[in-house]
Amino acid sequence: MKTTIKNDCRRALENKARILVMFALMIVVLGVAIFMSGHSKETLRIGFVGEPNEWTVSSEALDVTYLKAVPLTSELIKGTYDAVVQKEEEHLTVQTIKNEALQVKLEQLLAGTAENETTLTASRGVGSMIIGYLLMFLLMASLTNMFTFSEDKEKHLLERITTTPTSLMQVLLGHTVFSFTLLFLPLLCMIVGAKFIFQVDIGFGLFEYLYLFGFICLFATAFSLFMASLFNDSDRSNMLGSILVIITTMLSGSFFSFKDGNKWLDSLIQFLPQKRYLDIVTNLENGASMTTMVTNISYLLIITIILFLFALLKTRKDYVRR
Repeated sequence: MKTTIKNDCRRALENKARILVMFALMIVVLGVAIFMSGHSKETLRIGFVGEPNEWTVSSEALDVTYLKAVPLTSELIKGTYDAVVQKEEEHLTVQTIKNEALQVKLEQLLAGTAENETTLTASRGVGSMIIGYLLMFLLMASLTNMFTFSEDKEKHLLERITTTPTSLMQVLLGHTVFSFTLLFLPLLCMIVGAKFIFQVDIGFGLFEYLYLFGFICLFATAFSLFMASLFNDSDRSNMLGSILVIITTMLSGSFFSFKDGNKWLDSLIQFLPQKRYLDIVTNLENGASMTTMVTNISYLLIITIILFLFALLKTRKDYVRR
């Protein structure tokens, strides 16, 4: 395993451009995440279908736009509107993809029964905002960090390695440790720098970031190894892996709480590892103890182990000849 890690480090030094670009992108994304966490919107963009004289709306929590027709659902997905309100036979109908709680609160506000309108715009804390914006990038970066394993397959080096007494388990563990370290350490150093050098409010404490980043970097590494084991070339594994990451991370609520009212889809989202991870972050931010997060933590670790074991068994089946 040590030999694999050393060889991976040498190969990384030979691909300095790839590593430097990844570090630069990581800094940019972290900067955007910190900026967005300090400039989160304080009002909700609401589209009212009808003429202004048809509505009596007075609230500092709402940025109102009057529409002549119901907009496409894509406008809600893009964030043009947080919700669209229309009257149907004197009954108010609120359409939103955010979450059911927002829909209920908005209905109460418009009906004049809301106790406190400030709860409408209650945003996530700094820590969850930073992690939410970083999540998709971390998963996609892990796919590129597995380039050494992919190169071993593309150049048929893995076929030679498996003919030696070297354990395949140790080889995969070596690639895993290298990829995890390449993702985890720079990220942690950047968070430390943001806190102590630039005096930025990062929400969580450093110890909390240590295990929060540890969880997601471990899962990301196992996922990238899993994807790399499925294909013989890195382009296909990176492309498919990136598509899966983008779709599942968006659905999990990395940037906003997604809930479209479809019970089947909403139930499916609960099985996504990113959703479970974001729940851990949110619960921790709200002051919950670690014991209340055991289910989500265990789920994430089990998925991580399954991905790694699948990659091991798939690689052994493809390359180990008995």
